[in-house]
Amino acid sequence: MQNLRSRPATPIVIAITAALALAAAPTCAHVAWPTFYSAKSSIAITAERWRVAVTIEIPLPDLVLAFNQHFANVDLIAEIEKGRIEELENEFRNAQFAKLGAGLEVEIDDRHVAGAWQPVETPINGRGAEGFFVYLLEFEPAMQPALGDRLAIEISNRLFSGSEVTFANLVEAGQGWRVLESSTPQPPPGGDLSPGSADEVAIWSDAAERRTFRVIAARDRSIP
Repeated sequence: MQNLRSRPATPIVIAITAALALAAAPTCAHVAWPTFYSAKSSIAITAERWRVAVTIEIPLPDLVLAFNQHFANVDLIAEIEKGRIEELENEFRNAQFAKLGAGLEVEIDDRHVAGAWQPVETPINGRGAEGFFVYLLEFEPAMQPALGDRLAIEISNRLFSGSEVTFANLVEAGQGWRVLESSTPQPPPGGDLSPGSADEVAIWSDAAERRTFRVIAARDRSIP
């Protein structure tokens, strides 16, 4: 497979790179994995509902290549000269959200959950940040079922097969819940997860088994 990162830049790639890199914000990974794709899956359980979110980072050279492929039949220079770059960006951003969501799946108690992955409302979503493009998705179930005393949640990630990917999986159990099992070891309570800290770097791994994140939680009856 050709190494996309080694391809020489061309004037059109330079133009698209400049047009796409509209925002800069701290990334949430890549301190130890500076050229990899990344995917961070997060599960949060509160009193009567659960929440699943995934943050994805794509290296800028690969994202620019995908942009050019998406508009392979469009004269990009002409469109930019017409002032349509914002429309092109929005079209491509929405296509990326749809593509990424199609590679993610949620199961509750070993059953597929119907719903849709929606972009998180934040200014950095779908934009450039320190050499990567950041995409934040949250799963919206078609129906949020009532929670019993025990809950099993599983996220499956089929994205970027064959590419270098690093994964992080985190779970947060709110008051009244405790985590019984996690397929991914969790950071110590009160750990420092600021970018570049030892605890933050330790949550990342390129192990393929991290593509599936499974958590079993139960209500903690010892809490009033």
